[in-house]
Amino acid sequence: MIPLQPLGRCSLKGIFTQHYAKYLSQHDPSRFYLINYLDNGQFLTQTHQENKLLGTGWGTYNFLGSGVGCKVNIRYEKVFPSPNARSPMHPENPFYPELRDYQIGPFYAAVPRGPYTWLPVLYNQIQGDLGFKVLNFYKKGSIKNYETLV
Repeated sequence: MIPLQPLGRCSLKGIFTQHYAKYLSQHDPSRFYLINYLDNGQFLTQTHQENKLLGTGWGTYNFLGSGVGCKVNIRYEKVFPSPNARSPMHPENPFYPELRDYQIGPFYAAVPRGPYTWLPVLYNQIQGDLGFKVLNFYKKGSIKNYETLV
C-alpha cells in the first residue's frame, strides 16, 4: 500500500494541469462537478445532474507556497448557482461571497509510481466544517474527451 503524502507545488501543478477533476455534491447524490484546470491559471467548472450538463462556471487559481503544504487560491469569476441553500454555490449561503477569493489545501495523495488513470486527492476545505474533501483526478490523455467523465 502506498502511504498518503502531502503534496508540494510541483506535484500539485502537474496533477492540476494534466488531469480533469471530478467531485460529488455534498447535498445531492445525482449532482457532480467536472473541473478543467488549465495551465494558464484559469479553470472551468461544469455542473452536471443526472448526467446532464446544467451550467458552467469559471475563474482563476494560483498556488500558494512552494514546498509541502502548498495551498491553492481559487477566484470564481462566474458561479453556476446551486438550488440547495446549504451549498456554498447557493447565492444565499454565507460562504457564497467567499467564492470570489478563498484557499483550499494542503493536499494529500498516495501517488502511484507507475501509470494510473484515477488519483483521489484529499484536501482541507475552509468552509465552516473544516473537514477533508476529495477531488478525483483523471488523466487527460487517458480519456478520449472531457465528456466521458460524465
